[in-house]
Amino acid sequence: MEQSKQAIILVVDDDEFNCTLLADLLDAEGHAVRSAASGEEALASVAEQLPDLILLDIMMPDLDGFEVAKRLKADARTRPIPIIMVTALEDRESKLRGLKAGAEDFLGKPVDLSELRVRVRNLLRLKEYSDFLANHNRLLEQQVEERTASLRESEERCRAISTAALDAVLMIDDDGHIVVWNPAAEHMFGYCAEEMMGQDLHRLLAPEAYQEAHLKAWPHFQQTGVGAAVGILLELVARRKDGSEFPIELSLASVKLKQRWHGVGIVRDVSERKHAEDALQQAKNLLQAVLEHIPARVFWKDQNSRYLGCNTLFAKDAGFSNPDELIGKTDFEMGWKDRAELYRADDKAVIVSGQPKLDYEEPMTTTDGNTIQLHISKVPLCNDNQLIGVLGIYEDITQRKQAETALLESEERYRRITEGLTDYLYTVHMDNGFYAETIQCAACLTVTGYTAEEFSANPQLWIQMVVPEDRERVLAQIRQILAGQDVPPLEHRIICKNGQIRWISDTTILFKDGSGKLLSYDGVIKDITERKSAEMALHTLNEELENKVIARTTDLEHARLDAEQANQAKSAFLAAMSHEIRTPMNGVIGMVDVLQQTSLKGYQVEMVDLIRDSAYALLSIIDDILDFSRIEAGKLEIEHLPMSVAEVVEKVCEMLGRLADNKRVELTLFTDPALPAQVMGDSGRLRQVLVNLVNNAIKFSSGREQPGRVSVRAILAKPSPERSRKACLEPSRKIIVEISIIDNGIGMNDETLSKLFSAFTQADASTTRHFGGTGLGLTIARHLVELMGGNIAVQSVPDKGSIFTVSLPVIPLPAEAEATESLVAGLSCLVVGDSQSLADDVAAYLAHGGAIVERASDLVAAREQRAAKTSALWVWIIDTAGAPSPLDELRTFSRARPAQDIRFVVINRGQRRKPRLEGADAVLVDGNILTRWTMLTAVAISAGRALQEKTRLQPDNIEAEFQAPSREAALLQGRLLLVAEDNETNQKVIQRQLALLGFAADMADDGRQALECWQSGDYALLLTDLHMPKMDGYELTTTIRAKEKASRHIPIVALTANALKDEAEHCRAIGMDDYLSKPVQLVQLKAMLKKWLPTVAKSAPNLPVIPLDVSVLKALVGDDPVVVSEFLQDFRSSAAQIAAELKIAYAAGQSAQVGALAHKLKSSARSVGALALGELCAEMEQVGKAGRIEALTAQLSRFETEMANVSNYLDTL
Repeated sequence: MEQSKQAIILVVDDDEFNCTLLADLLDAEGHAVRSAASGEEALASVAEQLPDLILLDIMMPDLDGFEVAKRLKADARTRPIPIIMVTALEDRESKLRGLKAGAEDFLGKPVDLSELRVRVRNLLRLKEYSDFLANHNRLLEQQVEERTASLRESEERCRAISTAALDAVLMIDDDGHIVVWNPAAEHMFGYCAEEMMGQDLHRLLAPEAYQEAHLKAWPHFQQTGVGAAVGILLELVARRKDGSEFPIELSLASVKLKQRWHGVGIVRDVSERKHAEDALQQAKNLLQAVLEHIPARVFWKDQNSRYLGCNTLFAKDAGFSNPDELIGKTDFEMGWKDRAELYRADDKAVIVSGQPKLDYEEPMTTTDGNTIQLHISKVPLCNDNQLIGVLGIYEDITQRKQAETALLESEERYRRITEGLTDYLYTVHMDNGFYAETIQCAACLTVTGYTAEEFSANPQLWIQMVVPEDRERVLAQIRQILAGQDVPPLEHRIICKNGQIRWISDTTILFKDGSGKLLSYDGVIKDITERKSAEMALHTLNEELENKVIARTTDLEHARLDAEQANQAKSAFLAAMSHEIRTPMNGVIGMVDVLQQTSLKGYQVEMVDLIRDSAYALLSIIDDILDFSRIEAGKLEIEHLPMSVAEVVEKVCEMLGRLADNKRVELTLFTDPALPAQVMGDSGRLRQVLVNLVNNAIKFSSGREQPGRVSVRAILAKPSPERSRKACLEPSRKIIVEISIIDNGIGMNDETLSKLFSAFTQADASTTRHFGGTGLGLTIARHLVELMGGNIAVQSVPDKGSIFTVSLPVIPLPAEAEATESLVAGLSCLVVGDSQSLADDVAAYLAHGGAIVERASDLVAAREQRAAKTSALWVWIIDTAGAPSPLDELRTFSRARPAQDIRFVVINRGQRRKPRLEGADAVLVDGNILTRWTMLTAVAISAGRALQEKTRLQPDNIEAEFQAPSREAALLQGRLLLVAEDNETNQKVIQRQLALLGFAADMADDGRQALECWQSGDYALLLTDLHMPKMDGYELTTTIRAKEKASRHIPIVALTANALKDEAEHCRAIGMDDYLSKPVQLVQLKAMLKKWLPTVAKSAPNLPVIPLDVSVLKALVGDDPVVVSEFLQDFRSSAAQIAAELKIAYAAGQSAQVGALAHKLKSSARSVGALALGELCAEMEQVGKAGRIEALTAQLSRFETEMANVSNYLDTL
């Protein structure tokens, strides 16, 4: 506990010199000093203000030091003040007399400054501790008083509740005698409290039928407080004083008072409820009889949408023979559970509003899987004016809806046909004279300028529109039509609403009854103005035609320019959209990356993973749109760089492994050993294609009754004879790599396959809603594969699965000679598993690695095999295909053949990706995402040719704190960076990420400020946004490059939300060194800094780790060197003792004892500041408690090293 205020010290000495000397010494130590020249003066000074410490001379006139001390210690107010007697007396009697007077310490004259400082500091600290304890005791006493009062209040409250309770409250002691009997119990049973106190409750109140069970169970309750009736709600029969019996509900609890178990019971009379239940059942029976005669389906539910009843017709629709079978069920348990949310929403709307919902339609899925349409009405269901649920009735209107749908489709089809025409259609009915009904309004308005309403309002408008010169011809034709005569198309002119004269062609079709009477006729009016104009223009000069051609050419040129401008606008919009979305996403993903580096609880890890997955899903959609835009514009380019096809396939599977695990889909892979190690291609685009295809396969294989399975296989396609001959003549000729993604998902029909690669399209709308996605993934994948010179083939069967095969032509690179021999060369191996397992793939890996491989379809066949090699070592590789491990059975078989050293590699299914030893003769490995290298390593480990990779146990709940070095330290180390960013959120994100990577950074809000900072020459690298106020990133870069000297080139890396490839090329063209697209992942930022600051990364100092941080101990006990030293010495001796006992326990194989001793040492090590030792003890505690004595071997070696480090460090203190 550190001193928190300036200490007041009173110096009492009749010698003015001594008094002044002591006052000066104490004043120099920072204390407030007062002085007194006599005992009386000292007492007066203390009365005026209490000092924290008194230095008291013994030999003084009038009152000596002994008397002054006695008076001070006799007063309760001054008794706590510590006293140091300062004297030249050295005899024992004087010291004893001083101690009796109350002195805490002595100081000899002449006074030694160091001694004075230590004694004053110790006494002041002791006084502060004493004051703290006194205050703490007063606080505890106050809390005791408050809690006592609270307990009394609680007792009064409980008594009041018991008295006011409507239910009977009673308590019996351990002999079964009543000790509590509230007024409600008096009223319920007829006994007053005075009658019942001390009586046997069960004898008086329980019927004879319960007596025997009580007598058997009571002794056990008396001993344990536990019984069959304790803690549950029982329905029983009780007996009143008058002997009558009545139904009750009893809730019984046990409570221990004065070491004896008592029973507390709450009793409720349920007689009225039972009568009501009987009446309700009778009413239900009557209602059910009525409902059975109603031809419609009727049901009723409670407020939680649980069925209270229905009629037989409804029960049959639900697949039940008896309506009672539905009671208590919800729509989620019916054959129509996929519509349950919809039905529940309807119920809730009726219940909440209290208003009926009448005559509406909804679909329902029947028990045979068909969907029918219902006409439904729902009303609130009330009982005694209390809303208790909802009553519904419906009828099947499926056939009627099908007819309506067919009619609507027909009308819609006709409407679309007519809307697509440029001709105007009309109908004239003969019922009430002429009546024209316009079918195609848009064409009518286009041709005449009049709307259909205007024609309906003025039946003579048709005649009025005809130019006077043509009007008689039109009327003559109408008269022929009315006479029932068929007429040829009539061409004439009309005057449009805007005064323009246009030519039209009027073609009519007559409709007559059986007697030949005209009923109506349809007309088609075609605008032939252009045709007529063309006909009249035939005899005009050729110059007119040339002018039209020129005008048309001009229009096309304008259209081309408009299209180019629209394309540029689209590109600008996509760039802006990318920038605006990626800027906030940079904050989300950046901080999630940082957050994932800290210690999180399980549910917090799930939430952070969900945030990260959702953010990357959004980015994936954005990237799909941008890629699609590039493809449309023909600007997407393919790289041709060395890559490994096998590595790309393995990385894609590893990337999607977590998704497959979460969706319970088994993901396996096979990479043909015959594939070239390196080929020329675009690994990024190939990865993009495979991620899309594998992700789809996982997505559409999950959530089904059968376990989902996805297999990714990359093989070298077998060349045709013609291709083989050409390959001999042309060594650089391309080979074909085939990558197949096989799943057992929902599959596709021919119609779906026909539109599979269409943009923004999935199997159907429901698929989009259920599985998500933009519908661009496969479109982009196909274009990418075609740009790489390949193709995608699809095979699919509905409900069976799909196979997507990507065929890519690639140029193999010359293979480098292998530096080491294969891990399995020469091994005799037996691979066990059927054709549906991974056995054939494993055999291919082993054979390519030089092993001698045999195959067996199952263990029965395997036992009949003999090793192909006479060597004693024989490795069996068994794929369980997810079945229980046969390891025990295999070991029994192995022991029966002692002459043969058989080792086992068992392939299970799981999420662990590394081989692990299971005893001396077996290695376990998981088949999910099993790579060739992992498989060969597992076999090599079993044969003793390789060692298992150790996995270090991490201590739990260690919160890592990431802090950037100070600016000064970063400047000295060459790790000071400059960031130009105008967005405050992005500033916080990049600064946090850089701190996590061990870099300090200065922030500039715009390019102009960044330029001023750069001129100081302090920075190792510049990270700059592109779009900033005052000066953007482009101008900043060009300005720096123009001003910097040839010998001083600062790396400049763009940080921008514009993800278009052209942007990256533009950045490099103006002088930037590299480019990062937001949101920036931590791993990308780390790689970029390592790329441009390699020397800094290598030269970054490794700060020595101090075995023991003394400041931790000082924070607990203070910085007194004597006290700290005592604690450290105690720790050293106790730690040595515990370490010795721990080694003994380890040698004896007592893992639990090792864990207990490690736990004991963990706390003391952390308390004194030996944090590394404390964390190691925490690891050993966990392993010891788990009983893993073999895992303690490596930890014990580290423990001894750390103990030595701590001991050596203590020697230096």
